[in-house]
Amino acid sequence: MALPTKTKTWNAAVLRQNPTGDTREMARNIWYFIKDTLLTAGWTVLNSCDASTYGAGDKWTDATKLNWHWSSAPFSWITLAAPAGLSADLELCIACSNTAGVWVGAHSSLKIYWSQSAGFTGGNTTTRPTATDELALRDGNYNNDSGRWTNGDEQVQNVIYTVNIAYSNDGDFRFALYEGGGIHILTLLLEEGENFVGADWATPPIVGFCWRFGSWGQLNDATYIRVRMNGNNTNVYGATLGYISAMIGQNQVLVNEVGDGGWPLDEIVLFSSTAGRRGKFGKLVDLYYTSDGVSNGSTFPSDGSRQWVKFGCLVFAWDGTPGVPGTAPDIG
Repeated sequence: MALPTKTKTWNAAVLRQNPTGDTREMARNIWYFIKDTLLTAGWTVLNSCDASTYGAGDKWTDATKLNWHWSSAPFSWITLAAPAGLSADLELCIACSNTAGVWVGAHSSLKIYWSQSAGFTGGNTTTRPTATDELALRDGNYNNDSGRWTNGDEQVQNVIYTVNIAYSNDGDFRFALYEGGGIHILTLLLEEGENFVGADWATPPIVGFCWRFGSWGQLNDATYIRVRMNGNNTNVYGATLGYISAMIGQNQVLVNEVGDGGWPLDEIVLFSSTAGRRGKFGKLVDLYYTSDGVSNGSTFPSDGSRQWVKFGCLVFAWDGTPGVPGTAPDIG
């Protein structure tokens, strides 16, 4: 089928994190790279803490400044403001902490919150900043799908990790994190939606998602996509075309045999089943579902231009950046 036309201009960044033998160093390097890419994408640091000092500005000056906590010990956190082109008020808080307050496996947990308009305040070496309208993307729940960002139940595994990030010209930010032999373990989306109906949305309407694996089970079968509607944090589905009991991308695992051929690329429509806010109301921009018959890392079109790339069941807009040869998923 014909490729969609991109609405925005997109850039990409890829990290291969080789094993270091130190789970703390592995976790630090990965999230320092993510933080640095947020800055490249136009996000701005408001306040931060390196587990020793806290205050205005960026104290995550190198990877060693990211420290996870145990018991009631100090930990690192950072708050960032979105680029004005994305939102004048959106803020993000990332905290290297877990709900159990334990040392063993602390690096596998993380807290990520966003605030649509109120903004984050407070925070010190042992407490993260909070916002009255905050919405959890990662809740730091120890050894739980809602708080863990690694595949292992405890410490960061001593394997290769790859981080694949796409960010738009106005600050949309999304990444897919892989572990070992190409296991897709975490997807993050933080971006502006479009075609929103009704007058109950913040302007612009922001959509957030951060879940382990980031497959049909989290995006379409459950309500882990998050929006703020009529002053309420609301969890919604990423719906699309389907038949019988599954989506087209799950049912069709071969190239189209009609029309102009090619693999299906299907829009992601947002749908709420929450009483008082039920209905279809918007869609995601430059992000599509595709068939499970397509391998991770596959690019569209197949001419080496890498305009789009598949991660899990999603197809990200891409800028031609190749992956690291021999590192799954191989972005060809």
